[in-house]
Amino acid sequence: AVVEFVTLNVTARGATSRPQYQPLQPGDGKGKRARKGRRKVYFRDIGRTDTEHYDRKLLRAGDALSGPAIVEAADSTTVVPPGWGLQCDAIGNLLLTRNGDRS
Repeated sequence: AVVEFVTLNVTARGATSRPQYQPLQPGDGKGKRARKGRRKVYFRDIGRTDTEHYDRKLLRAGDALSGPAIVEAADSTTVVPPGWGLQCDAIGNLLLTRNGDRS
């Protein structure tokens, strides 16, 4: 008789090296080079408001933004609501905090 695999699961283990992250170049602290322009965006608490849009790939280490803002990337969009802040860390993570308070 013919054998037919419908589902096959494989688990493998191996030693790999830790990923090496390239630190980003320091930014101006305000993300000026990443600005794309302003557009009206609707937020429930404040209605339609002019909102700065940024290109994520142009953000640098230490760049900080205040909401409302939109950060656009090829694979995602990050919304920074009013009353929130965003900071780009040394390897490109976007850290959002309420009212800019990291505690």
